[in-house]
Amino acid sequence: MLSPLVVNAETEKDDPISKLPIENSFTKEEIQYLKEMFNKDSVQKFSQPSFSPFSIKKGPQALSIKGAATPLEQYNKSSTIAPISLDEFSLLTKERVRVTNTTDSSPYNAATRIAILIHDDGVSSCSGAFISPTHILTAAHCVYDKHANAYHKAFVALPSENGYQTPYGIKSATNAWITSSWRDADTPSTPGHIYRSSVVYDFAVIKVDSSHPNQLTTSSWNTIGTGMNGIGYPGDETEFGQNNQRLWYMYRSPGNIQSLNNGVLEHDAHITSGQSGGAY
Repeated sequence: MLSPLVVNAETEKDDPISKLPIENSFTKEEIQYLKEMFNKDSVQKFSQPSFSPFSIKKGPQALSIKGAATPLEQYNKSSTIAPISLDEFSLLTKERVRVTNTTDSSPYNAATRIAILIHDDGVSSCSGAFISPTHILTAAHCVYDKHANAYHKAFVALPSENGYQTPYGIKSATNAWITSSWRDADTPSTPGHIYRSSVVYDFAVIKVDSSHPNQLTTSSWNTIGTGMNGIGYPGDETEFGQNNQRLWYMYRSPGNIQSLNNGVLEHDAHITSGQSGGAY
């Protein structure tokens, strides 16, 4: 099953719930570097009409009851990377596991980070998963900002990114889709929040300019208490390397299904900003 939403749920009612914001507080150097990447001829810039909303009633989504946002300026800026000999190592306090071999097995070799040029010319980052050779499933709020009523401007996918390594290269988006239900849903007045009833519409598809060899397989809905993993690129696990370059790493967040109601899977995996759009 694909579940691209990451939110912080604290209510069972249709009250506003805190959505993890996609990061937009990168350093000036990172913003300049990313803008240079987005300005390459191979990266397509989108005008608002070039995006296509499509109609759908509901789709399966996931909701974390343990999510917590951390501002980027509070992230660890250590440039030291410890040697790793195992495929994974546990972060006991955060209940997350770094995936160090991102290319050999599914679902990791189908996962991708998505760098975003947002509508106000800032930069951001989300996660996603390839569901066809050229299509990525991600979160709608990574594509369309409901509070600004604007699509973001450009997207670049970095499949299986692992620090300095981009084993499948960099792929530029050529189109993107959200549902009309997400575009038209009511939105709380406070930025960074959505209504619980809107959670089920928070998914999008991005098309890229070249094929990726690995795609995510789907599974059916499961039962309460079943174990699951959230796959993505959390912003609070980035490190700073040479020339103050931010290094992104893939993590899996283990948890259990807590409830299955109205098309929404609620779980207790530890999910944070940057993992929005990742698969479960």
